[in-house]
Amino acid sequence: MGKMIGNPQFYRLWEDGRYTEALEQSLEPRKSKRERISDFLFGSRTERTTTLAAAGLSVGDFIYDYLRIDPVVVEGINFARAEEIDSIFAFSHFAKNIDADSVGEISQLQGYVAEKMLAMELTAKGHEVQFPETSNEPGWDLLVDGEKFQVKNLSEPRGVYEHLQKYPDIPVYVNADLADTFAGHRNVYIAESIHHEEIVSKTRETIILGQELQDFEIPLVTALASTATNVKGLMKGESNLKHTVLNIVTDTASRSAGGLLGQYTGATVGLMLFGPAGVIVLGAAGAFLGMAQGGKLAGTLKRMTARAEEQRFKRDLTQLLETGRGEIVPKLKRRQQQWLAMKTKLEEAQAPQEVIEYFQKKHQDDQTYLTHKQTELEALKHQLNRLPFHEAYTEVLTQLSLCGIHPRKYQQQLNLCHASLKALLHKLKMKGLPLA
Repeated sequence: MGKMIGNPQFYRLWEDGRYTEALEQSLEPRKSKRERISDFLFGSRTERTTTLAAAGLSVGDFIYDYLRIDPVVVEGINFARAEEIDSIFAFSHFAKNIDADSVGEISQLQGYVAEKMLAMELTAKGHEVQFPETSNEPGWDLLVDGEKFQVKNLSEPRGVYEHLQKYPDIPVYVNADLADTFAGHRNVYIAESIHHEEIVSKTRETIILGQELQDFEIPLVTALASTATNVKGLMKGESNLKHTVLNIVTDTASRSAGGLLGQYTGATVGLMLFGPAGVIVLGAAGAFLGMAQGGKLAGTLKRMTARAEEQRFKRDLTQLLETGRGEIVPKLKRRQQQWLAMKTKLEEAQAPQEVIEYFQKKHQDDQTYLTHKQTELEALKHQLNRLPFHEAYTEVLTQLSLCGIHPRKYQQQLNLCHASLKALLHKLKMKGLPLA
């Protein structure tokens, strides 16, 4: 069976006991300029994307996120042997009962892959994700920021409706193919990295075409790495995410979002990032004046009788911000619990102290980042009244995403915010504000 980590330098450094250096290696070796040009010209789009993704993600980042989701996977691993690190990504404990000739078993396996990919996507977005202790928990597959979620990767919506009827209080994540079907449903969230036919076909090809079942671990790891890197690329810099949110609000997301989100309209991307409440797409409403006209718009509002509507919107927006800020302390506690669980499993597996300290540093950096974000949200609250409404709206949505606050936590307040924003836009239109 091939190596899970494609960069041979990782294994060499690990065998030498240079654990920190090993963990800082990219998952795939960085290619020469000639090789990159050749891959770009002659490789398939999928090959180019997954290779570049793996090359842009460190082994340490990937393993850290993976262990946060499921720290139990380190049990029984001999950390002194580099090749045993591959066992972290094995799912033979799950796959040993899979019948490769059974359509039902294939469905079960692709569902497992979808859950793993979604867990990695959500973790990369800054959420705390856990799998249940047993695989047959009724009604839910993942615990996300302390709340239960079902995961469905289906070709048609019937199974989703059945879940919603049987478990009306448990929200469900569905594959991106079903985004239009469930747009705006209060208990349905969209997993942008999950596409039904792609996962099913790869699962079937890998198993049915005579390959060893465990060999599927390799394309699974590649898919997880690609998902994590794409999401982290969006979330990494504040300017990247703010640009994406602005594109959604101005209805230009499909032309400039790029990556996982580039193929969707602004409204659909809004659903993917902010849950069923989505985003008010000002460009589609014909009401967005552009950043350059912010001052003009603010002056216009003062001369018009829409001030009451603007004040109501700013109050609701402030409450939305406060709702998100109130979730940071619980997030810090959940992450601390995740780290303690991971640390315990690493110590029980007798992982090298250097490895434990490496992951502890990542945990501490995450906690420091969240603490700083809490302070930034407080400062932003006092600035909202001085910002043009579209800038204030974009900034709040951006900061909620950067904090890793799950949309489930603020859907009610976001809906109230949208109601007052619609009232403001309607009043501006009725007063004859020139539209761009």
